[in-house]
Amino acid sequence: MPGFARLDMSGGYNFNKNTQITLAVNNVLNKRYWRSSARAGDERSFMLNLHYNF
Repeated sequence: MPGFARLDMSGGYNFNKNTQITLAVNNVLNKRYWRSSARAGDERSFMLNLHYNF
């Protein structure tokens, strides 16, 4: 099984001291890879989080 590299990125913004938003992108280049001999790697995915403290 050959080696692989996967590019993930994330960034966030603080609106104020209580509110933060974060966007994460996994497998940015959407490359195909195998995590093991029986399981393919995940395709590109996005996650958006909004965090609020009160």
